[in-house]
Amino acid sequence: MARCSNKKDQYKYIYEVIDSFIAGNLQSSVPQNVHRAIISKSLYHIPHPRNELYGGRDRILDKIEEHFFVKERRKLAVLGLGGVGKTQVALEFAYRVQDRKDEYSVFWVLAQSQATFEQSYAGLARLLQISGEGDQKMLVKQHLSSENAGKWLLIVDNVDDYEATFRLDNPTGMIKYLPQNDNGLILFTTRSREVAMDVAMNDVVDLGEMNPEEAYCGHPRDVTGRRPRPINSNTSASSSIPCQWPNKGCD
Repeated sequence: MARCSNKKDQYKYIYEVIDSFIAGNLQSSVPQNVHRAIISKSLYHIPHPRNELYGGRDRILDKIEEHFFVKERRKLAVLGLGGVGKTQVALEFAYRVQDRKDEYSVFWVLAQSQATFEQSYAGLARLLQISGEGDQKMLVKQHLSSENAGKWLLIVDNVDDYEATFRLDNPTGMIKYLPQNDNGLILFTTRSREVAMDVAMNDVVDLGEMNPEEAYCGHPRDVTGRRPRPINSNTSASSSIPCQWPNKGCD
């Protein structure tokens, strides 16, 4: 125990601090980010860094958040053509859940092909410290389907090929490896309406090209902190506003 010049008063203070800690009253003096890190057991597997310049899709993000956390639905598909920003919407939502819902783990699976799907599940198995004999993907599914998994958000990105990956009679189909859990949420991104309707049970958000207002709000600011002037009605938003994440894709 530390020695103090005024032993009577200082030791009394130390005893009071210890009593407060035991009573659980010390939490308020712990910085929020440190406290969250201590108490949270959530895990995060998000392969892309956050796009700090992202913006312009707040209405869509609010709609996704309402779907999951107000209406308490468990599946949703974001549908749109290539290049409209489906992956970026999912990525921003993943980080918002990480920031605001620290009781949720967040996992990301790339379903562009069977190979990327298996690589993603291998990464999840390592993160979750899952080992054992048998199909690794099935072991991950079993864990996330159990009560021990806690609350989680699973993003299944680029689910585009229905015939190759999501037919129930396909032995390599990915749909059979998706977990089922009342504490779990699954967000899909896809170009295929058929896939969207099937995997999300008609819960689909259509993501079109940004309108001029969204494009203006989503455009990065210049060094003065100002955004460029809004594009006019005769200019395509998608052609005037380049991809803000050129090396990671804009699907």
